[in-house]
Amino acid sequence: MNDTMKTCYQQLNTFVDHYLDALRLVLEEKNDLELTEHAVSSFEAFCEIREEAPNYQRNYEFFVDRFTELCHNNSDTNKTKFRCLGLRGHHALIRKTANDELQNDVWKHMDKIVPSIVFNMEVREQDRQSIPLAVESRNVEKIILT
Repeated sequence: MNDTMKTCYQQLNTFVDHYLDALRLVLEEKNDLELTEHAVSSFEAFCEIREEAPNYQRNYEFFVDRFTELCHNNSDTNKTKFRCLGLRGHHALIRKTANDELQNDVWKHMDKIVPSIVFNMEVREQDRQSIPLAVESRNVEKIILT
């Protein structure tokens, strides 16, 4: 998906809604870490592209909700990885809307985004007190601070 978007970015406005629909379908698969990683990476790549005519009607609500779910993941095996992916998704979305002059759209969702970030900061602090930091925990801090 990344390759398609990167090679066709000049015609992005013609297929972007279909591209985002495909990402939605992939992100609906909640327990597949590998698929989720690819979808978040693709979303990040999409968010880096500056559109000539941003679509003010585009709805990012699904992505906000899904990234929020990821930030609060309690999976026994991969919760830290899923949580980092959620933070990366929120980070990309905020950067996209700020760059595309859609700031008002992202402000509607801050009541979900900010608690997700704070939750992960609190979890990281608890982890720091109870066990040595894992590499994934460092990623949380890096994402939050950038």
